[in-house]
Amino acid sequence: MNSRILAVTPARNEANQIRKAIESVLRQSLRPWRYYLVSDGSNDGTDEVMEEYADMHDFIRYLRREKPGEELNRVEQVAPGKVGAIEYALSKAEKESWEYLAVLDADVVLPGNFYMRLLEEFSKDSKLGIAGCFLRSVLPDGTIAPGGFMNPDSVGGPVQMFRRACYEDIGGYKSYGHEDCMAVIQAREKGWKVRSFADLVGNHYVPFEGYSPKIKYKVPALYKLGKMDFVMYVPFWFVLIQSGVRMLSRPYMVAGVARFIGYVSGVITRPDRIPPQKSWINRQKMYLETILGKLKRILG
Repeated sequence: MNSRILAVTPARNEANQIRKAIESVLRQSLRPWRYYLVSDGSNDGTDEVMEEYADMHDFIRYLRREKPGEELNRVEQVAPGKVGAIEYALSKAEKESWEYLAVLDADVVLPGNFYMRLLEEFSKDSKLGIAGCFLRSVLPDGTIAPGGFMNPDSVGGPVQMFRRACYEDIGGYKSYGHEDCMAVIQAREKGWKVRSFADLVGNHYVPFEGYSPKIKYKVPALYKLGKMDFVMYVPFWFVLIQSGVRMLSRPYMVAGVARFIGYVSGVITRPDRIPPQKSWINRQKMYLETILGKLKRILG
């Protein structure tokens, strides 16, 4: 099978994780045609690891992006750097004839037949725009964190693989928070199908912060998420529903309260907001569809 997959791993200070991700690509039954490793201004040895693998394998390319200082001042620090790194890789590959863009976060280990299987699915359905796999969240001590990504009707940002026509149709990633969710929603709006395949399960090696159900980790993470919701023009009613649902998860009650207080903090302190990408009506519709999709999965 002829693979025209352009894979990209953007990373900032992931020296302790990125070898696992790269090795999982090397173990694939079908390797990408090109694999770009992009350091987003790392200073912990990430670049040295990337260069090492690029020197050993012809299909791997190493790039360094000097991270603009203003990105470090944004509430959602990860999104602009990740999107900037991906776009930087695409700018270097713009004259190359790639057909699929496969994003792989530096803290993810793929199942061994990931690219082969997804390429087969893309070949079978010309309207499949974004595909991926399920993800377990693995904490540093080796335990499985609650949740993970197990939604067949969406694709988690760490493993999103795009048909080129779909990626270009939605105008690529937008460099603000929830960029992966926005890509999925915009693809659906334009008539593309989005699927994660339950028989493909990868590992997402996550920090305790934000993923452990313990109060000392979860509460600060959800507070920041609530503040980011304000920056991103997430509707108040959506935050209220999400905060209410969060109260039913560990740590009970305080998790949802933390997210809501974070949003209120944004209203009071008025941090710089990212210009909304949609009209007010379309933004309400987008989040309503998200809620309805979750209800459908629960009831189904």
